[in-house]
Amino acid sequence: LLVLGLKANDSTKSLFPFDFAAQIEIVVGKKLDVSLIYTNTGTEPFICSDALHSYFNISNVANIGISGLKGHSYYAAFAKTPDYTQEEEILPITQEENRRYINHTADCVIADKGYNRNIRVAKRGSKVTVVWNPWEATTKTMADIPEDGYFSFVCVEAANYYDNSITLAPSEGYSIATTISVE
Repeated sequence: LLVLGLKANDSTKSLFPFDFAAQIEIVVGKKLDVSLIYTNTGTEPFICSDALHSYFNISNVANIGISGLKGHSYYAAFAKTPDYTQEEEILPITQEENRRYINHTADCVIADKGYNRNIRVAKRGSKVTVVWNPWEATTKTMADIPEDGYFSFVCVEAANYYDNSITLAPSEGYSIATTISVE
């Protein structure tokens, strides 16, 4: 168990002008469990969003499919409305994807035929699931990813925003978590 914490200070208040305490708890074993717990330590309520950015090493983007999203509406990229619904049982990644599935609490499974494994991404306290791969053009604009790096990763993450942002009253807390396992 690894626990890291942060409390509001002058530096944090220049970015987020509220009093809070936050900690991340990481448990490594047969499964990886990551929890972000935060509390409003101030005297006024605030609204916040959260995300546990989970990037998965894959054999090749052409070898994967993501299940667990069928029937859920999503925002494409940073659209203002969720104009799309996942119709397919399995989402292949064949182009840049930046989807935010709303009212989604189910597990996702990344089936990777090249590595002959399934990665299960479970979550708690999250109503938005993000699926992201920058593909070739966007990767070329990113200094921290090699130009062909998009072939070898996909992001499937637990989050809360849009209508699922979190409002915390004074002394109130919240937790978002993800559990990742290989099957």
